[in-house]
Amino acid sequence: MVDDAAPLPGSERYREFLRDQSREIRANAEQAGFFEHGPTTGAAREWILRKPLEDVLPYRYGVAGGQVLAADNTISSQWDVLIYSRLDTPRLYNTPAATVLPIEGVLAAISVKSTVNKDALANAAQAATQLREMSRAATKRHEREPWLSPPVYVFGFKGLTLPTLMHHAKAVAPHEGAIINSICVLDKGLILPTKDGRPDHREFDDYGHAPAGAEHGAWGMFLALLWAQLAASPDERPNLMAYVKIADMLDTEPG
Repeated sequence: MVDDAAPLPGSERYREFLRDQSREIRANAEQAGFFEHGPTTGAAREWILRKPLEDVLPYRYGVAGGQVLAADNTISSQWDVLIYSRLDTPRLYNTPAATVLPIEGVLAAISVKSTVNKDALANAAQAATQLREMSRAATKRHEREPWLSPPVYVFGFKGLTLPTLMHHAKAVAPHEGAIINSICVLDKGLILPTKDGRPDHREFDDYGHAPAGAEHGAWGMFLALLWAQLAASPDERPNLMAYVKIADMLDTEPG
């Protein structure tokens, strides 16, 4: 028997659960000194979103902060939050302060900002391009759309108006590889991909913006879009033989 008081999606209890998470995220940011002084450390930015995401995402998705490595030794800049396939992705390096993941297993990357402005979006677009241009050595290959592999998000607490941010998001992405898949400003709302004026994460030709409403708020909308895009991500598994480069070590000369 289902408990009528359970926080099921669509219920008032579930909406309150989302509001509680939103308040927790802001409280964690304040505790980390996110608003008072210079750049917050990567570990603190990771901590702000890590637990709320782990609370709602299925176990198959891991959440960490760190860098991304390709088999050709290309390495990314530092990402505040990386979502990866926990079941199929080895962590190439892992300490409490840093994680390195193979590019094939990275399903989403999130840049966390106290204030979202044009500079923040330009930095995210540049980092997105770097990720999407990394070579891949997967045991299974899929046709990948550049704007979706991996999806890149910007999450912030304050920012310019949504229409202004939407304008900047278009300006900083001169090609598909630089596209930011969504921008969430916690107190304002969401900028999301659209096709013919309707939300659509599979086909993309523009951005739209959705103000944070009383029902689910910006955080609830962000989770819904994130989940939809994660579910559409290609299932790739890293070929660790390419990373370890076993083929280069083989002695094929007669003994």
